Amino acid sequence: MERRILTIAERAFTTSVGDIEHMESRPFTGLGLIKMYFHPDAKIEAAVAQLAATSQSALRVMPPGLFPPIILRYNAASVPILQMALSSDSLSEQDLYGYGGNFLRTRLANVQGAGLTLPYGGRERQIMVDLNPKAL
Repeated sequence: MERRILTIAERAFTTSVGDIEHMESRPFTGLGLIKMYFHPDAKIEAAVAQLAATSQSALRVMPPGLFPPIILRYNAASVPILQMALSSDSLSEQDLYGYGGNFLRTRLANVQGAGLTLPYGGRERQIMVDLNPKAL
């Protein structure tokens, strides 16, 4: 499913966004990551606006329930200098994902100059509730 969504997005971007040098994409469980590289003389502000507009219109042809993409600008000065990986012998994958997203991420947000994204990989906690409509 992730590969299908990435293919649709890549096709839309190549026809609507100017000055793209090349793109790299990787599917992960539950999300897809597209890295776009632009020519040196590209107007990045215009490209970001084109990406946002194209992303919104591409959502209409994708499976229902998708969240809009998060567009992050990176350059040589904003390349991450730290990546963190979590593992545990005692916590489940859902608990570890929740701990990283809800506790570690919020503590690192206080570091000056830190830019944080949501955790990649792992499993979000899910709760299923069966309701009896007659009881409501």
